[in-house]
Amino acid sequence: MSGLSIRNRRVGGVTIMDLTGKIVIGDSNRALHSALREAAESDRRDVIVNLGNVSAIDSSGLGELVAGFASLEKSGGSLKLLNLPDRISELMTITKLHTVFDVFDDEDDAVESYHLSPTTPIH
Repeated sequence: MSGLSIRNRRVGGVTIMDLTGKIVIGDSNRALHSALREAAESDRRDVIVNLGNVSAIDSSGLGELVAGFASLEKSGGSLKLLNLPDRISELMTITKLHTVFDVFDDEDDAVESYHLSPTTPIH
């Protein structure tokens, strides 16, 4: 049994994956891998991963987020992160992954970021 629950929903043409539980080596890591791979292989390649209810993440979980980011980017999409708990935010800073991902605290802002044209200034 996986220690991670993933619920997909669509908002404004963007797939939001609401994660609950732990992203650690084992079943939960494989569940996230499968969900991100499925998104990359579908027409729903603009993904926001909501980490607000994630209680723990290990290095394999961070690696899975990076792999998902790369897969989605390669397929013409992108992955952004939403609602990072303090501990995950600290890990993202320590590992310098905060320079890789767009991170948002507000779902509407995250969704809207997909609809901004490249020439639209971001404030």
